[in-house]
Amino acid sequence: MDKKVLIGIIILIGMISCNSDDDNASKSLSGTYTETLPINGRSELNFVNENTVIKTESGSAFGNEFTYELIDNVIKLTPNWDDDTATEFEIQIMNSSKFVIENLYPSIPETPTIYMTFQK
Repeated sequence: MDKKVLIGIIILIGMISCNSDDDNASKSLSGTYTETLPINGRSELNFVNENTVIKTESGSAFGNEFTYELIDNVIKLTPNWDDDTATEFEIQIMNSSKFVIENLYPSIPETPTIYMTFQK
């Protein structure tokens, strides 16, 4: 009887640790994602490592580099050229190749929040 309880506890711990790993994996971004909505191809986000993202726009050879941090359903972007100015955006990571983020472009505060969709 004690062996069954011990085996049950080991299996439970294994299942919990697997779920934690899956949750962490779904909260990471890597590679280049292209905007598909609301304006297809307007911008790209290249997550070059676990804390750096480069935002480029179609037709431009230049990119803006940011340090980023994912906290729950929020991404905090700090421009590398001005580390005193951080901005937080809502984000929902659907899977490793798609996410939805609050509009990265300036908008009128009175208008409804616009969301952008990015895909690999």
